[in-house]
Amino acid sequence: MFRRRHKRFRKTFKTIFGSGDKNFTGNLCNLSKSGLFISTRKCLPVGSIIDIELLLPDGNISLLKGEIKRVTKSKLIYKNGMGIELIKKDSTYSNLLKSLDRVEKNVLILFADIRGFTTLSENLLPYDVIHLLNRYFHMMNKVIIKHGGTINNYMGDGFMAIFDVKNEEKDLLSGIKAGVEMLNVVNDQLRPYTQKFFKSDFKIGIGLHYGMVVVGTIGSGDSKRHTIISNAVNFASHIESINRLLGTEFLISENIYQLIRSKIRVRKIQKISIQGIAGLQTLYEVLGLA
Repeated sequence: MFRRRHKRFRKTFKTIFGSGDKNFTGNLCNLSKSGLFISTRKCLPVGSIIDIELLLPDGNISLLKGEIKRVTKSKLIYKNGMGIELIKKDSTYSNLLKSLDRVEKNVLILFADIRGFTTLSENLLPYDVIHLLNRYFHMMNKVIIKHGGTINNYMGDGFMAIFDVKNEEKDLLSGIKAGVEMLNVVNDQLRPYTQKFFKSDFKIGIGLHYGMVVVGTIGSGDSKRHTIISNAVNFASHIESINRLLGTEFLISENIYQLIRSKIRVRKIQKISIQGIAGLQTLYEVLGLA
């Protein structure tokens, strides 16, 4: 039996299909990179090669060609149709799949960065730099996973982690606990390690923000990766970088503070201007749990 090998999207579009001079209409009700299903009572025989016009809401038309791999007949109208393996597809169809693979949702975004790492790395052998980074990332990843997050992207000596939020108070507090434990791991394990073996200090800065993002796949070929994009991501990154200016280690945005203010101890930072963000922003330095 024909099975799709790629992610399937359940979406309905009007379609015209046919072979030779005979054309019929139907509803395309789910689709993937390799195939699709057309809901129709006008089913053609298995093995038929058909031309398909996919009518999109924006007025564009995707021109496809496929082979019918299975035919479904049922008393339920919406279950009647044909499973089709695509033989030929155009860029309009590829772009449609990319747009369907994007989801908007609220997430907790954590950025972390090693303070003064450029200076530190200049005094170390390349092998030692890689060793220290891997040791740091390994320890931080264990903490992030423990508190329900995932490291989504590594950037030099920093990284971005994401926490899904289903229960705001519980899940936002998990992000705070992750940040606090990250600092404890650095102070109790990594700092003594670098001081002993490399005669250097080791500190990090953490920024945490809660906001709406677009989740999707970017890149091409084998370099594709699942990530998040939005102004909220930029804001979280800027919050982390403000630690350098203020001499702090762990800063959070106002919206996080307002949602879990009774659960944490903080020091309010005066309103400051953040590059790329309109208006003055109030940040809070996390001192610990309440």
